[in-house]
Amino acid sequence: MRNHYILVDRQPELCNELELWDTWMDVYKDEQAVGADLLVDSAAKVLTYFVGIDQNLDVGKPILFETQVRGGEFDGYIRRYYSFEDAEKGHQEVIDMIYHLNE
Repeated sequence: MRNHYILVDRQPELCNELELWDTWMDVYKDEQAVGADLLVDSAAKVLTYFVGIDQNLDVGKPILFETQVRGGEFDGYIRRYYSFEDAEKGHQEVIDMIYHLNE
């Protein structure tokens, strides 16, 4: 079973009590968003959020944040991060990447 996490003051904390984790993920949906869901151009939307389950399959440092692009030329593009701060930075980098493509 992969490790589950919740966010406490923007820091991931291990939470393998699945009922508590599930409740936290449901109640604190707004805290899971790292960057605003942003429509970058008429076709592309950038979403960055806390995943809550280690995407690194519990090998090494947990990967708990993800940026996705939906629509446009980068549709399906995904970038993953270890920390809230990295996710914030990566969110902006993906937005900039799409803007520069459209210049």
